[in-house]
Amino acid sequence: MFNLIKNSLTGLFLFFSAIVFGQEVCTGALGDPVININFGSGNNFGPTVPSTGYRYVSGTPDDGEYTIANSTRGLNGGWFGIDDHTPNDENGYMMVINADNNRGVFYQTTISNLCPGTTYEFAAWIVNILNYTSTETKPNVTFTIENKEGTILKRFDTNDIPETESPEWKQYAMLFPTGNNSEIILKITNNGARGNGNDIALDDITFRACGPVINPSIKDESANIQVCEGNAKSYTLNADVSPGYLSPVYQWQVNTGSTWTDLPGQNSTQTTIDLTNATKGIYQYRLLVAESGNINSANCRVASTPLVITINPSILASSNGSVCIGANIQLSATEGTTFSWTGPNDFKSDQQSPLITNAQLNMSGGYTVTTTLNGCTSSSSTTVQVLEPVKSDSISVTICENSPVQLFLTCPL
Repeated sequence: MFNLIKNSLTGLFLFFSAIVFGQEVCTGALGDPVININFGSGNNFGPTVPSTGYRYVSGTPDDGEYTIANSTRGLNGGWFGIDDHTPNDENGYMMVINADNNRGVFYQTTISNLCPGTTYEFAAWIVNILNYTSTETKPNVTFTIENKEGTILKRFDTNDIPETESPEWKQYAMLFPTGNNSEIILKITNNGARGNGNDIALDDITFRACGPVINPSIKDESANIQVCEGNAKSYTLNADVSPGYLSPVYQWQVNTGSTWTDLPGQNSTQTTIDLTNATKGIYQYRLLVAESGNINSANCRVASTPLVITINPSILASSNGSVCIGANIQLSATEGTTFSWTGPNDFKSDQQSPLITNAQLNMSGGYTVTTTLNGCTSSSSTTVQVLEPVKSDSISVTICENSPVQLFLTCPL
């Protein structure tokens, strides 16, 4: 039985991998990052890189040194001025390495809480930061995954990383099976024999579970659909999952903001979503897949690409209400890409917020706007009242003796 499981896991590892430019990448579904090392952001950064002989400096690193920086601008004049790689993070950091004259490990860390018997994709981003052609040593890096006993589970060599006309971040990746291990050691080694010219930046180191191919769909609809608020209905979500796991289990999730949450009881490859009373917004759905017993561990499972249902809002018309003769009428519609207003006195406009000047009595009444947004059409109305001037001496009020009264003239003469 052990050999059967071992052979099946090996088959999973091989089936869901592909060799791309010498790298082994996951061709199936990936899980959320088990770990994402991006060297911090803003005021949260730690310069210590454990278990290496490289020295941290706060300025320009010399041979055998490194720094943690937002940018290389203002450092070595022989380097490109580049920013950290992390997407959508203007305050992010990267590790900038000036390689030692001798071969050796410049980055090492322990990764814990992995799932035994699972295939993971390791990936990291590297850029050659030299802005000239080096005749000395080019960056050349080896990634090694070991268990606690020092047994190598996988290694990958970048070979020489050439200079480019402009800086080019490049991702390097490899797959590895954990076997019986839940903890591994990552080592990144400089293979260059000299320091001159051997300089790189490193960022965004990730480990993600790799699993079967998952093809999600919405029955009788496209994968990403637009619906109108008030016209939403029930939708059947389905996912085709290729073979691979010995005993696969499933969990549907929804995301209406920035967090994925489980849909209770939705544990098959198909589920029905009722959006008949849903409010406007973007609803994302995905299927998690894992080996039996691992579905509740974020480190073990993989996820489909999200299915997206966008509920477009209904239009809401408004106005500045009651106005005096000669004043301006301001109409407004909340959202839309096209607008069609109609109203009293044969009023028409294609503006979102039309302004009617010099209001007259025949302009009182209801104003209706019809809009379109992402294929949705909706209408809304607002009422405008144009008031005649009032003479101050024509106002009469009945009040109790010794009681105060405050008078307002909406349209005084």
